[in-house]
This record gives sequence, structure tokens and C-alpha cells, in this order.
Amino acid sequence: MLGAADKVSLFGRFRLQRRDDIARRIWDLGGQTVKDLTRATTLFVVGSGAQNLLPDGRLGRRLSEAKARGVPVIGEARLLSLLDGKEATVASLPIARVAVISDELTDVLNAFDLIHLQDDQVAFADSDTIKNAARLEARDMTPVEILTALRRRTSSPRGRHQLGADAHGQPVLEWEDGITNLSGQGMLRLDDSDTLDGLFEQGLEAELEGDLETAARIYETCALSDKRDPISPYNLGNVRAAQGRLADARIAFERAIARDENFAEAFFNLAGILETEGRSQEASERLRQAIKVDPNYPDPMFNLAQLAMQHEDITQAEDYFRRYLNLVGGEGELAKKARKALHLIDINKSA
Repeated sequence: MLGAADKVSLFGRFRLQRRDDIARRIWDLGGQTVKDLTRATTLFVVGSGAQNLLPDGRLGRRLSEAKARGVPVIGEARLLSLLDGKEATVASLPIARVAVISDELTDVLNAFDLIHLQDDQVAFADSDTIKNAARLEARDMTPVEILTALRRRTSSPRGRHQLGADAHGQPVLEWEDGITNLSGQGMLRLDDSDTLDGLFEQGLEAELEGDLETAARIYETCALSDKRDPISPYNLGNVRAAQGRLADARIAFERAIARDENFAEAFFNLAGILETEGRSQEASERLRQAIKVDPNYPDPMFNLAQLAMQHEDITQAEDYFRRYLNLVGGEGELAKKARKALHLIDINKSA
């Protein structure tokens, strides 16, 4: 059950129920909603109409990031079930015992409510879906194609059959007495009432396509239309920073923080602007605020260590570099730089 400590990210287009109504129900339970995945997110919910965000990788990146942070991912239908107070489906069957499918495909099927995934286990009722997904993946179909085929299958004729692919890689139904095409489109209806969220999605698309000025105008409109939303001004700040408009970016990040004082990424990005402007002391303060909000956020620690090195505060630099490595381990370029810096600090201390 959702509660007061939850911050629910609603991502993509919601079609089973109006997004505004879903948000209101979450707020009634004491939770909060955000438009995108942030470090404060406790539950990431994918709209049933978010399939268009798969081909360009936007949804896939969010799913990977959520998994890395340990944020649970569910689809729109499961969220509505939770809000209705229905008992959660029991996931007790190890998915590896059913069939072997890629992690990417597993995450996609779970995000669109085709399976119920929890700790690498699924419900027994998911077995048929997983077996069909494995069969299609073995035919080199992409997760998007497999998702489309499985969703269309819900409108197919009843009877004993399995989902397969023809010689051209197109999904087909394999019956005991032959093969047929999928019948029925199985498309969910469009809900044109979600105009503000649709506009935000256009901003994401414009940003992805490199049309930064259009993206900025859209984010600004969204920020003005919803005074509680911290994501739109945050995205606006990122776009303005990419354009080199640092003052505008700084103002946008400050607006995001004013709307959500626990927005760790906004503190971090604001610190980057302040550092570029030569305001290193203020940048350090914002980085410390990011860590206060999220003590497990490694990036501010690395930047604080670098700022401390610039000011020849070796003790503080060493502390932040070690804290950074404790969080990220030894992988990545920044980890290499941190270890190299610590090595130089040790040499200086022993000299």
C-alpha cells in the first residue's frame, strides 16, 4: 500500500485512468507524484501508453536506472490495483525455471504489466507469457516487437495456440492445425485530456532530437502551468545549461529546489553552474545540500573532493574521495581519478 513516505514517478502516457485522477488518489493517501525518475523516487510507474518511449531508449534508460537504485517498477494497471486496495499478486516462481529471456525484455514485460516481477520471481500465471516471449526473442525479435505481439495477442482467438514468428520475423499464432496472423489490434484508447503531460512528453522528444529551444519553451510552459511540479524547471535548467545560458539555468534549478527541497539532482546541477561561474564556495554549499538530502549520492562527493583539492584542503579532499569510492567501488573513470588523487595525497603526506 502506498503511504506518506512514497514519491511516485508517473512516466509516459497513462490511458487506463486520467493521470490527474491517479495523482489525486496518491496524494489522498499521503504520497507525492513526480513526472520523471529522480533520486527521491520510491516507486516508478510506467503508463500503459509509454510504448512509444522504448525505441529511442528513453524508457529503457529509466528502467535500468531504477533497477540500479533499487526502485520498484510497476505498470499502470498494477498501480491502479494497489490504489483499489486489491491484494498483490504473489510472485514465488523463479523466472529462470520458466524460460531464459534477457534482462531487458524481462524489465519491459514487467513495466507493461505482462508479468509480475519481484526479486527475479514471477507469478505462476506468467509462465505462458514468458515462454512465448522467449520463443520470439530466440527469433531475434526486439523487445518492442515482442511487447507489441504479446499485447495484440490478448485480442486473438481463443483456443490452444502459442505465439511464434514467421520467416520474416512477424508474429503469428501457431495452432495445432496450422498458422494464422494475429487478429485484432488490441490498442488502448487515447485520452486527449492529459494535455499538460502530453506537452511535457513533447518537451522530452524535442530535447532528445536536439531542438533545445523548443524543449525550453515547452518546459517553461509546463513549469508555469503547474506550480508544484519540480521536474519541468529542472529539465529547463538542463536545457539552458546545454545552451550555455548559465544564468537562466541557475534560475531554473533554483525554482526546482523551491518546489522540492529534497531534489538532490537539482542541488548537484545547480552546483555545477555555480562552479562554472567561479562561485566555488556556493557550489560547495549546494553539493553538501545534495549529500544531506541523499547521503548515498556519490557524484557530489567527488566534486566536493575536487573543489577541496583546488583550495588545498587535503584532509577534506581525502575524506570525500574515500567516501566516493566506498559508494561506487572501483569501477569507472571517476573511480580511477579518485584512486589516483588519493595516491598523490598519500605521497604528499609521507613526504
